[in-house]
Amino acid sequence: MIARRLAAGGRLIITMKLYHITPRPGHPGSHNAAKVRILLNEIGAAYELIDCDPVKELRPPDAAFRRLNPNGLTPVIDDDGFILWESGAVLQYLADRYQARSLYPTAAQPRALIQQWLAWETSTLTPALMAAFTELSETAVIAQATRLRLDAATGVLEQQLALAGHGALGDYSIADIALGCTAAALFLIGWPLQGRTALLNWISRLAARPGWQEEVIQNDIETARQAGYNI
Repeated sequence: MIARRLAAGGRLIITMKLYHITPRPGHPGSHNAAKVRILLNEIGAAYELIDCDPVKELRPPDAAFRRLNPNGLTPVIDDDGFILWESGAVLQYLADRYQARSLYPTAAQPRALIQQWLAWETSTLTPALMAAFTELSETAVIAQATRLRLDAATGVLEQQLALAGHGALGDYSIADIALGCTAAALFLIGWPLQGRTALLNWISRLAARPGWQEEVIQNDIETARQAGYNI
């Protein structure tokens, strides 16, 4: 299955659109939309990338974009008229849509474990990271409570990666894509990861994959290297 069809006259039309925010001054880009772009790259899907200006096209309450996603956030996909937002939902949909069984198995238990880590990323890791990012932006200091929260979350991820081996669940899956994109953003806030060996090795493996040559993530990796990490 590919996201293309023939128009009148035989012209090939790409029917999958991904709404994204790529890096720009004052904005590191959308890590959530990067997840979707990486998955599309990994499965070799044809898609049109639509780069959105967050100030002009997403924030205004009356922005046309909000007819696609009333939250004014990316990612959004338009699959030949089918609109879907929320990165976890989009990852699961696309893996099913393109029958990417190695990335999202159909068997109940491995699928449930992937869903577990997708839920944990959105309920635990991302909120802790965003709290730290907001506090840095507003006060230049991360509160102690937030530090403890984020340290606990990265500790859980480190423990899981040390047990699982190559990927978050052993085999590479959409859980790695979701978790990896969020974990890479830790470098943007200067979060200390020197003791998280399994996490750093895992990010290094992810960053080397062809599908991960995406501006948002590669900017994170460059920030890590500038900070002295061997990634």
